[in-house]
Amino acid sequence: MVTEIQDHQMSVTSDFSGLLKAYSAEAELAPGEVSEVLALVGLNNRKPTQASNAGRIPYKKWCELLEALYKRANDPALGVHLGGAVKPSNCGVLGYLAINARTLGEAIFQFDRYQQLLCSGSRARMTLTGDCLRAEWPVHEQSLGIGLSDEVLLYGLMNFFRILLGGQEGEDDLLKWLAQTSLSFAHASIAPMSEYHSGGIGEVSFNQPRLALSMPASVLSLPIRTHDAALFDILNQQADALLRVLPNAQDCFEQSVRDYLRKSLPEGGATLNGLARSLSLSDRTVRRRLAERSLNFSVILQQTRYHLARQYLDDGRTTLSEVALMLGYSEQSAFSRAFKLWAGVSPLQYSRLSATQRDSDDQLKRLRDG
Repeated sequence: MVTEIQDHQMSVTSDFSGLLKAYSAEAELAPGEVSEVLALVGLNNRKPTQASNAGRIPYKKWCELLEALYKRANDPALGVHLGGAVKPSNCGVLGYLAINARTLGEAIFQFDRYQQLLCSGSRARMTLTGDCLRAEWPVHEQSLGIGLSDEVLLYGLMNFFRILLGGQEGEDDLLKWLAQTSLSFAHASIAPMSEYHSGGIGEVSFNQPRLALSMPASVLSLPIRTHDAALFDILNQQADALLRVLPNAQDCFEQSVRDYLRKSLPEGGATLNGLARSLSLSDRTVRRRLAERSLNFSVILQQTRYHLARQYLDDGRTTLSEVALMLGYSEQSAFSRAFKLWAGVSPLQYSRLSATQRDSDDQLKRLRDG
């Protein structure tokens, strides 16, 4: 399905402008060339935080910028190379939140929750089916600039994951899951196919009905070596504050879904039908509203469970069986399996550690390695 871009609805964070500096240095472009490109799209006299309201760059301008840079740089793999230059600092608070997460799964949960801080007006729909984690984005009317932007997005995410899982100890795991990862683009290939596979990614396809990224669900439990629980909590609060002031980022419906889950889980579970009843809506209407917002009920449910599980375990006043019941699990074993997938350690191992030890990569690594 192709939809037209609404410039007033979509924008990207101006932190992305830092990618231009990194790429320019790597490609040895003269500063004047970058200034000329910015001038072509009307951004040459603006500081990054002034590109638009609240430090945003209209999505249409971003695509025009990429297209202009592509024509000046004579680099057919511009999208791949720009994506490969993505660093946490280019992603604002969400970038720093991710590098302080405990596992890749926790980082991906944060991306799903706060992705509007990166690109508002269009969001990924996350699904977890069997051993496959998949993210899909709405497809827009195609152009060179949009194709380049899509390549920057997916290859930027892949490079970000490399950073999160970096280090010699995780190299084998990294290479293994890269080979099992697939990327799908709606546009025709822009660069030689060898460029798209240069990072070890297993499958890359074009002219597809969806922009999508698929990877094995086992990556969710891979540890992040830069984890800092205290800083993670602080950054979570900051991201919440930024999301509240971002236009159209999180409407009342999405907040109602999360409120329903927090209330219903301790009462014996949460279902889509129960959500519909709580909102006085039909199941069909709830499904439609979720789809319109690219939301997945199951993913939001798992996010909420993990967030509450950490709160209960950190508090230390409830048994594991009680935590399982409060999260809507009929059996403690099901809760334990889910928590280990999220956090990389079992809830029993997690609860036995002191707050200080939970923040220690050495302690968690020893538990994961057995």
